[in-house]
Amino acid sequence: MGLGILGALGLALCLPKLPPRWAWTRGPLVSAIFIAAFVITTWKWIHLAPHPRLFPLQITGMVVTLIVLMGASRIHLPRWILFGLAVLVVAIGCVIFGYPYSAFFIMMVLLVALILLVGTILGVIATHRGSRLDGNIAIAIVVGCSLCLFHRPSYHLAMPPRVLIKLDTRLLDAYVGQYEFAPDAAFPSGMKLTIRRQGDQLIAQAQGRNVFRDAFHIYPESETNFIATFNDAQFTFIKNDEGEVTGVIHHLEWLPDIVGKKFNN
Repeated sequence: MGLGILGALGLALCLPKLPPRWAWTRGPLVSAIFIAAFVITTWKWIHLAPHPRLFPLQITGMVVTLIVLMGASRIHLPRWILFGLAVLVVAIGCVIFGYPYSAFFIMMVLLVALILLVGTILGVIATHRGSRLDGNIAIAIVVGCSLCLFHRPSYHLAMPPRVLIKLDTRLLDAYVGQYEFAPDAAFPSGMKLTIRRQGDQLIAQAQGRNVFRDAFHIYPESETNFIATFNDAQFTFIKNDEGEVTGVIHHLEWLPDIVGKKFNN
């Protein structure tokens, strides 16, 4: 993915000066090269294929972004100040709306900052051998298209809704304990998962690099299959021939399944 995007940026930077008749296409071309490289190299594992139902939202985002950029150009406001203000607004909005998960808050702010940074870089590239308007158009297209990252239609829409059940607390107690996962590409330092019971529900909390650190509920779909509804992570508990819980399989979209061994009650 990194090599593909770097190649796209290099190709966009080498784009020659266009004839006056086609000069208006510079901004769209620069952004299209980058977006094509990003989609081609990522859609297999984060499913970023174009979705027609998102087109109105993306077009609206492009228009609003372009209007803001053109207004900033009129008052000679540098783009980096404008985008810094945008990241600050997103951070304040996350606090105001009270997102309960700090990891989600950090992810949202970093994602917005990354999108604006990439857009700024593409704007500079489009301005090279072009005009500031070309750069603004390239930024607007990238920001508008990136809205699919925040509101991506899920291919799970065709699946039946999940049916959650209630389990006896004695069954839930069998899953309480600590589980250790070996290091892998997603979690290079491994992961430790602690599961405890609170009333008639199970609460899990993970430790390690790249993990969601806040405590979260997992809900039963069957006697052995549980789900974390905030990110659709699935936990399938493993039992031995005597019915004792010996481990758990963690499944999350875009990541390979990993198996954790229970080592403490």
